[in-house]
Amino acid sequence: NIDSEVMRTIAQRQEMDRNNRVIESLASDFDFVNYVTLGEDSSQDVVVTYRASSVLLKALPGWSSEKMFSKRMDLLLKYLVCDSDKIQFHEQSNRDRLVSSMKVEPIQHINFRIKLEGKEVYYQMKMIADKDEIGNLKGIVFGLHSVDEEIKKQMDIQTKLKRNLEIIDILSEAYSSLFFFNFDDGSSGVITVSKEIKDSITSLLTSYEKLEDVFKAFVKVQVHPDDKDLLLGIASREYVANQLLHKK
Repeated sequence: NIDSEVMRTIAQRQEMDRNNRVIESLASDFDFVNYVTLGEDSSQDVVVTYRASSVLLKALPGWSSEKMFSKRMDLLLKYLVCDSDKIQFHEQSNRDRLVSSMKVEPIQHINFRIKLEGKEVYYQMKMIADKDEIGNLKGIVFGLHSVDEEIKKQMDIQTKLKRNLEIIDILSEAYSSLFFFNFDDGSSGVITVSKEIKDSITSLLTSYEKLEDVFKAFVKVQVHPDDKDLLLGIASREYVANQLLHKK
């Protein structure tokens, strides 16, 4: 009858709207995009996959046929998550814990490492709460994507920072004032300045943009005439870079 056709059309439109919300919730770089319709308990949950990576599907036997969220988390744990991250992943991806916490925190992330094609890769699972008109949690959008490049860049930055701090500690034992040049982005700055020259350096820093110009101005005013030409000749980042290159 007409009423049933109208209701079916409305239901289909609502389903299409939900599908669009799911797809739009996660960026295109996510390998998996899924929606969990939450039931009364884990056995009544239904997962639908909207986007799937062929590489990950191959590494996850039974993923497509499994419709329970908790079982899918078990598959990830069994086939992909690295041993060192299994306990943490198991705790953070617990279905009941997530349902409870997502009522308060509607967006959550789980970071972990996976074994994929013989390599260890950093991955992230992002989860977004889907709530009804009165704010009750009715579903969860979740997706997986690689954050390997981002994480490894951060680790590289941390390694360099640690190395630089170690160098600063060593230099601080012998030198009262320390400055730096960044040859990659052209930046420069002051790490520490001795009390004896602090006032004169501070005033010069407000007058000159480049650190080498500050150094030149300081030399002209403060350094003994016999040493000025020597110091002015080395007051350039090009000279410093060339010297460091040949002393590696």
